[in-house]
Amino acid sequence: MKRFFLLSAAVLALGAACKPSSPTAQQQADTAATEPAAAAPADATPAAAAVAETVDPAALSALETMSRYLGALKTFEVRTTSSIDEVLASGQKVQFDSGATYRVRRPDAFRIETRSDRRVRDFYYDGKSFTMHSPRMSVFAQVDAPPTIGEVLGKLETEYDVNLPLTDLFTWADSAAESAKVLTSALYVGPARVRDTECDQFAFRQPDVDWQIWIQRGDTPLPRKVVITTTDDPAMPQYTVYLDWNLTPKFDDTTFAFTPPKDTYRIEIAKVSNTDS
Repeated sequence: MKRFFLLSAAVLALGAACKPSSPTAQQQADTAATEPAAAAPADATPAAAAVAETVDPAALSALETMSRYLGALKTFEVRTTSSIDEVLASGQKVQFDSGATYRVRRPDAFRIETRSDRRVRDFYYDGKSFTMHSPRMSVFAQVDAPPTIGEVLGKLETEYDVNLPLTDLFTWADSAAESAKVLTSALYVGPARVRDTECDQFAFRQPDVDWQIWIQRGDTPLPRKVVITTTDDPAMPQYTVYLDWNLTPKFDDTTFAFTPPKDTYRIEIAKVSNTDS
């Protein structure tokens, strides 16, 4: 999967279904709270006036401020609505919609619920175990988990080849500086509104991927919308996601605990085979 600053494929499923069914569109969240995220400096260059591809420091600064703010959040709930293009063998694009709810309590708990016409998946992590649940199929898989969100995400990827969507909501602050190195273009597009929220729009390029992000203005620099375009496919499929945030959610331990419903059966997660051994 292509890795890029905002989403590492990242937008849900059980096992291999954690990846899009077509690789052509990649679905890849207190100290900084007082810093405005996306108010671009006066010398920021609007997109209409840009001639050559450049990396605008103002655009990078907005991302850094947002990253610090997200990294400082201890609890949050975010609801997403998204659409993804898939390219048929004929070259025709078809679009699929989905939604998800993330409930996060750092450093050791999350619950993710995803819904689409084709797939329903729930993910639970309580600091001790990680569970993937398929309500439609009445099955779940569960493994022991390390004590932090970052560690469990790493274990899932390396040991089970499971990549949860929108993992940048958990790890953005840790990876922002490294991810910015791959950018070939970064620019400030201008002010915008996303579902009645005042934002600033930015556009970025990196090998094989163009992406845009709308960052909320003011002292809560949250990502409100993201559009990702896969540019190494002639069809140029897109992934679009809207994010609605609740920064004062009410959680307790039961929020993150999985209790198997009646007539739900446990299955095993296959580990990644080590071809070097």
